[in-house]
Amino acid sequence: MGRRALHLVALSVFLIAPLAVAEDVVKPTNGDGATQVASASGGKFTGGGVPACTECHDQPRILAILKSPHAVKGDPRTPLSHDAACETCHGAGAEHAADDENPISVAFGQSHPIKPQNEVCLSCHQGGERIHWSGSDHEKHDVACAACHQIHAPEDVVFNRDIRPETFVKRDQSQRCFACHPDVRAQTQRMSSHPIREGQVVCSDCHNPHGSTTDHLLKQETLNETCYQCHAEKRGPFLWEHQPARDDCSTCHVPHGSVHKPLLAARGPWLCQSCHMAQFHPSGVYDGSGLAKAAVPSRNLLAKNCTNCHSEVHGSNHPSGVRLTR
Repeated sequence: MGRRALHLVALSVFLIAPLAVAEDVVKPTNGDGATQVASASGGKFTGGGVPACTECHDQPRILAILKSPHAVKGDPRTPLSHDAACETCHGAGAEHAADDENPISVAFGQSHPIKPQNEVCLSCHQGGERIHWSGSDHEKHDVACAACHQIHAPEDVVFNRDIRPETFVKRDQSQRCFACHPDVRAQTQRMSSHPIREGQVVCSDCHNPHGSTTDHLLKQETLNETCYQCHAEKRGPFLWEHQPARDDCSTCHVPHGSVHKPLLAARGPWLCQSCHMAQFHPSGVYDGSGLAKAAVPSRNLLAKNCTNCHSEVHGSNHPSGVRLTR
């Protein structure tokens, strides 16, 4: 056999082989030109793309996905950029299309099995902030991705504003979190709180709901490192350290809200006296009960507060600041 004949044989094998493999997967069916594809589970895809589904599912809340990031046809990572379209997430739907009494393979929401829903989402959304999802608190409590995210909505209310600022809706994210965390909602209603209600601070600024290596799903390695992202002036290092502030901000502050300003766990001097009972000062509690009945009560008992003198409670760099007074 000549060299030219060998080349022709090799070329024919190269062209035919993919068709032979594809023949087990793609099978032409009905006369309207639609193609059904056998899925790994044995189900079949309609092959009709978006029109096959929207012929029945034409409600505005469903069609809204066409305006969402999931429907960018120019982005090959999005579901609707492929022929399977809706079935990319909902699974093979030929049987459902033939008879709507047959349930769709994957339905989303808390009333449906959680595991197949999250498997669909995680098949694309891996890594990054979701790298610690497996074993996280939300995963262990069977929280579905669709319980927080609106897949069909043009603007996902809990989307991270750092990733897609144009799709971030202020205030709405915290409301979604409050649905499961009403105790935190109550704390944010207190007199002193972070501006969560105003939409200037959101839950995902401090927490990673998809999982974290720290307690309370914090984004940073420690609570202090999380606080320092906004309160950098409290980081130090200081010449004179106030060790409790260095160890844990929550020793003195309540992060979500308090009845004492600024987010303090108790009023001064009671907060300070929980640690400092007899150092350099009388150990009595200044509670106002000793106020004189005279027109001008003693200035030593009126509005007494440790921070009146020890103003640099987080630490001081002043050469004479050993007592955190300057």
